[in-house]
Amino acid sequence: MSDLYTYPNLTALMIFHHEWNAIEVCLKSFKKFYPDGQIILARDTLIPFLPPELKYLDPELLDQNDAMNKIAELSFDSRPYQDLSISERLEAVSKQVSRVKEAALKSQNEHVLFLEYDALVRGKVKVFDGIDLETLSVNLYPANLVKQIEIISERKMNFFGWGFVVGVASKVSLLNAANWFENNLEVMKNLIELFPDLIVLDFLMPILVHLSGGNVADNQLTSECSRDRFWRWRKTPLLHQYRGSKVSQRYHRKFM
Repeated sequence: MSDLYTYPNLTALMIFHHEWNAIEVCLKSFKKFYPDGQIILARDTLIPFLPPELKYLDPELLDQNDAMNKIAELSFDSRPYQDLSISERLEAVSKQVSRVKEAALKSQNEHVLFLEYDALVRGKVKVFDGIDLETLSVNLYPANLVKQIEIISERKMNFFGWGFVVGVASKVSLLNAANWFENNLEVMKNLIELFPDLIVLDFLMPILVHLSGGNVADNQLTSECSRDRFWRWRKTPLLHQYRGSKVSQRYHRKFM
């Protein structure tokens, strides 16, 4: 891959539930570096709604989508994803893909920055030539999944971890991934039968982008605060899980 990169304008896609104060902090940090950046809010499960005090951010709202509903139910009951039937898993994946596709179609920019409520933007984000999706290799994919994906795609996976929920993806690659999914439902059904974790967005999307011909990489643009005690001194432009401690809270207040 090329070492060349640019700093294009980005569309911020915030996937959240009801964490209004936290998303305002995150989106204000985004606007600090991307004053003309578009904001898209994807409120999970609940009806789309924007508090009056956040209208100054001028976000667009995605349609209601309960992609995380089954996952939340399983988590609440401490049950594994394997408890879902194959049809339920496929439905969950379809809803995840549908939401990403809707966001990509709404994006006015060629690159989308995925954000969660516990993220912070603390600098301009590099977009590397030839890279379609930036992942974060905080969790390793199972070796047998990697083997399966390489057989299906007929090319080697150059990434082995997942956790991209705070990172950049090209608009084109997201649409290509959605189209690949829609045209290969039988393949996906076989995959999710073997690997139920594919219902999780940050597990799923790097795989779909790869399967649809895109290039996935981890250029270490995001620091995970709960995993990296040196995150304050990293030069990463993106933070994830930075609200995990009082120290993080003090940092965020100082930063803003």
